[in-house]
Amino acid sequence: MLLFFFSLSALAMDPPAPELLDDLDRWESGMDAVLAGPAGCWDFEGEIRQVVTLHQPPDFFSAARTETVTVAGEFNARLDAGHWVAINVRSDVADGEQKLEVPVVPVVGKLPIQPDDDPGAVSVNVSQEAIRVSTVFGSSVSLLHEAVDAWAGRTETALAEWDADADAVMFRREIPVTEKDNRPIRVDVRFPEAGLHPDRIDAVWPRVVKVGRWPVRGTIRDAQMHVRTYVYGEHLLPRAESLSLVAGFLGFTLGYEQTLTFRSAAICQKTP
Repeated sequence: MLLFFFSLSALAMDPPAPELLDDLDRWESGMDAVLAGPAGCWDFEGEIRQVVTLHQPPDFFSAARTETVTVAGEFNARLDAGHWVAINVRSDVADGEQKLEVPVVPVVGKLPIQPDDDPGAVSVNVSQEAIRVSTVFGSSVSLLHEAVDAWAGRTETALAEWDADADAVMFRREIPVTEKDNRPIRVDVRFPEAGLHPDRIDAVWPRVVKVGRWPVRGTIRDAQMHVRTYVYGEHLLPRAESLSLVAGFLGFTLGYEQTLTFRSAAICQKTP
């Protein structure tokens, strides 16, 4: 009886040519394509999970208190030319009382911002009074999205190297948070088999980042975002994404975690 043994290493890909690894524009373009979203108009359906925690400091009339709301449900949304034009959520409050109006903040694509609109508003009902903490969340999310939008113009370092264990190119970037804050946002992007399309992006901000302007200033802590993708025909589509941060403002602390899982995607057939 003859036995045949095949070494897994024999099936491993050869690393790409050095000149391909050195073509940083190629890898950067692939990363930007994920964050911009697929070209054209797409309708998505999927699951959403959000956990929002607000800590209110004590005052003359009440003790400190913490409210947590966990929301789980489904969503359908339309992404047109890289902009979300509709996001509808059907959800149940899985834990906590419905005291927070929780916005949906996708990582892929851009949210439309109108001059008279406050896309980062979070309304909290405490002791029969509506307390506006939109500055906390709005400033925090704006910082993340502004940083992402400006990535192309603020690269501090970039490197592409071959990961033999994953059979993939790992593209790593360090990008200053803002023009005045040179601490790096660390971004890792993986390109399976050195192809044009990445299947994952992971970005981590510095531990603490100051936001806002005097006299209204705050901080965000432990901000990070993650995107997973798949290829459908010639299109690169999101499979899942997550965003988390902790924001502080005027004594309030707001924790935010969001996960979107995209169950289906279809090219738009007609305007809803």
